[in-house]
Amino acid sequence: MLPLPLDRRRYVRTVEFLPESRNAIHHAVIALDPTPGSRARDAADPGPGFDSMDLGQAINPNGHIIGWTPGQIPYEVFPGTAWELAPGTDLILQLHLVPTGRSEFIRPRIGLYFTEESPSVTSTVIQLREYDLDIPAGAVAHEIEETFTLPTSARVFGLYPHAHYLGKDLRVFAELPDGRPQGLIRIPDWDFAWQSDYRLVEPLRLPAGSRIVMRYSYDNSASNPRNPSRPPQRVKAGWRSADEMGEVAIQLLLDRQSDRLLLDEAQARYDLASGVTTATSWYNLAVALDYQDRNAEAEAAYTRALTLDPTLAKAVNNLGVLAEQRGDHTAALRHYQAARVADPQAIETRLNLARLLARQGGIAEARPLLQDALRDQPRNLRVRLTLADLLVAARNAATARSLLDTTPVDLAGDARVLLRRGKLLALAGEAAKARAVLAQAAVAPVFDDEHIDRLTRECHAEARYNLAILAQDTGSIAAVSAELETALSLWPEHPDSLLMSLAVAGARGDHPNQRQLLDRLLELPTERQFPHSTLLEFLPGASGAVLLADALDRKGEHAAARATILTALASARTQAQVSAVQELEAWLKNHMPRPR
Repeated sequence: MLPLPLDRRRYVRTVEFLPESRNAIHHAVIALDPTPGSRARDAADPGPGFDSMDLGQAINPNGHIIGWTPGQIPYEVFPGTAWELAPGTDLILQLHLVPTGRSEFIRPRIGLYFTEESPSVTSTVIQLREYDLDIPAGAVAHEIEETFTLPTSARVFGLYPHAHYLGKDLRVFAELPDGRPQGLIRIPDWDFAWQSDYRLVEPLRLPAGSRIVMRYSYDNSASNPRNPSRPPQRVKAGWRSADEMGEVAIQLLLDRQSDRLLLDEAQARYDLASGVTTATSWYNLAVALDYQDRNAEAEAAYTRALTLDPTLAKAVNNLGVLAEQRGDHTAALRHYQAARVADPQAIETRLNLARLLARQGGIAEARPLLQDALRDQPRNLRVRLTLADLLVAARNAATARSLLDTTPVDLAGDARVLLRRGKLLALAGEAAKARAVLAQAAVAPVFDDEHIDRLTRECHAEARYNLAILAQDTGSIAAVSAELETALSLWPEHPDSLLMSLAVAGARGDHPNQRQLLDRLLELPTERQFPHSTLLEFLPGASGAVLLADALDRKGEHAAARATILTALASARTQAQVSAVQELEAWLKNHMPRPR
C-alpha cells in the first residue's frame, strides 16, 4: 500500500515500475484505492503490506489494466485516455513472487508521469475467462473456447492474454456480423515467463454484434518442456502457477459514455452464463441495470445477490435507493438501517440514511451521521455537500458556509461546491459575489461521480437558474429570460426554471408559451411536480385558472381540471368579480360531459 503525495488532482499518462530485484518477481499488478480499506488491511498485517490474492476495494483505473512483467516497457496510455488521480488515493501494488533460493530485496519503485489533459475518450475493459479448465494428463492439444458478443460498436486498442505453463497456442479473434473473421492477436508458442499486454498500432473498429472469440490450446504432455509436472498430472483451473488459467482482457474505446453501461451489463451476463453465479456477479449485473434506470430488473438482481450473501451491504443499500426513488420511504429506511448494521463504516449508506432522515424531519439524527462520515473521509465531497445542505435546512447557513469554504483546495472548484457557495452568498445579501461564484459554477466541472455527465448538466442549469433570480434585481426581463433559456437547454426538466419561465411568459403576455410550459410542468416525474396551488400562484386570476384547467384537460385529468375551475369560481363569487365568474362559468359550460 503506497500513499500518493498529491496536493491536487492529476492525470496519469505513463506508469513505470522499477524493482531492485527482477528475478524474484513473476509479475506485478497496479491498482488504486480511494478508500481507507487497503490501509486498514495493511495495518492489520504485521509485515510490510498484506497477503492476498484479491485487491479488496482497490480498482483498476477506468479502461486500463496496469501490470508489469520482466522486460516490459513503461505502460503508456492511448491518447485521450489518461486516468485521474485524486489526493488521498493509495496506490496498491500486488506482487506475485517466485523463489530464487536466496534472500531478495524487492524495493519496488513506481514512476507516474502526468499530463494536464483530462480524459477525452471513454475506454473500458472486457474480460473473457474459462472457469472450468480441466486438462487431462498427456493431452497434447486440449482446446478451450469462450465467446463474448459486443452489444455496441467499439474500437479494440489493447489485449492482455494470460495462461500458465501448459498454454501453447493462444488465439483471439472476432467474427463480424457478416460472418467475416477478424484477427486480433495470436501467440503460437506461449511462454508463461514472457507475458505482457499488447497494443494495436491503430485501434480496430468492431461493429455491434461482433462476436469476440478466445480460443486457446494447452499441451499437458511429457513432450512439453515447460510442463512443471513429471510425469504429467491432471490440471484444473486455479490461482497457483501449477494450476492453469485461460483469459484475455481487451481494452476498448467507446463512441459514447452510455455504451459503457451496455458493456458492463454484457460482462455481468457473460460471467453469470459462465457459471460464476456469485453474489458479486449478480450485484454487478444489478448495478449495470440500475444505472440504465431499469429499476425493476435491478431490484430483482440485487435481491438475487442477497440470497447468496445476505451480508452484502452495498446491495442492501442500493435496494434502499430504489425504494426511495419509487417513493417508498419506509422500505428505504429499513434497507439503509440494515445496510448500516451489515457494514457500519460504509460511507454511502451513512450518506443515504442521513439524507432520508433529514427529509423526514430527523435533522438532529442525520447531522452526527454525516459529521462522523466526514471525519472518516474528509475528502468525500458528497458527504460535505449533503452536510452543508442539511445545515442550511436547519437555518445554520453560517456553519454551512464555513464547511464549504474549508473544502480541500483541489475540490473547491467542483461545480457543486461553487453552486452552494453562490446560493449562500446570495442568501447573505452579497449579490455581486454571488453572481461571480455562480458564473463560475455554470461552467465548472464535476469531479468523482458515476453520473458525471448528467450531474454536470444539472448543476450548470441550477447555477443559471440562480443567476436568473439575481438578474431580477436589474429589472431586465430579457436578462432573466436568457439565463432561464440556457438553464432549460442544459436540463429541459429543471422544475424551478420551468416555473420561473412560466411567470416570465405571463409577464410578457405570451399565452402560447405559457401553455407549452404548463404542459411540460405537468409531465414532470411525480416527485418533481408542483402542487396545482403553486402553479396558480404563477397564473393569477381567472385566466390563469383557465390555462391550468386546459392543461390538465389536455393531459386527461378532467376531474382535476374541473376542480381547479370550481375552486377559482367560488373565490371569484365571494369577491364579486363578475367578469371572472363569467369566464369560469363559460369554461364549465364548454366542458360539460357530452350526452351519449
